[in-house]
Amino acid sequence: MHLHPLGSGLSAALLLSSTVLMSAAPAAAQNSLRPRLAAEQCQPLTRANFAMCCIAVNRSSILAPEQLAQCPPLTTSVISNALSGRGDGRGERGGGRGGGGGN
Repeated sequence: MHLHPLGSGLSAALLLSSTVLMSAAPAAAQNSLRPRLAAEQCQPLTRANFAMCCIAVNRSSILAPEQLAQCPPLTTSVISNALSGRGDGRGERGGGRGGGGGN
């Protein structure tokens, strides 16, 4: 069986484009799990909203730098715990004071 040269080039292009699309899919899926919050939802920053504000996609625009410094590094477990309500968003850093926490 002989393939037409145009057919094999088209197959290669389709294979390449689907590989590129599939490699980008996980990043988009991960971002969709994290909420986008309004600044009002995180002001004042309290124990009740700390975890969700720390995992927000737009956290750098809704939290002050000193508040952002209190947030743990983003990991799958921090995000999962915040979304399920099991975590306070502080991770292994402890209770972190000075992040506006209260109530």
